[in-house]
Amino acid sequence: MSVVGPRPLMVYEEEKYNKIIQNFSSRLTVKPGITGLSQSRGYKGYVNDLSDLKIRYKLDLLYKNKQSLSLDIK
Repeated sequence: MSVVGPRPLMVYEEEKYNKIIQNFSSRLTVKPGITGLSQSRGYKGYVNDLSDLKIRYKLDLLYKNKQSLSLDIK
């Protein structure tokens, strides 16, 4: 586990969201983190609606594709 990275979810949540967003679990190809980019941008707690889920997913993919020490510090 790293300091920053996609936050791991409960197994049932991961399965549920993977049915809603194709390849949702692909965000987990990097080490999960204690905090994630979406949490640092204010998206934390329960997922309220589909747009909230999509924003979190996009931020996780952004982190996955551009992960670096400077992004972690920022």
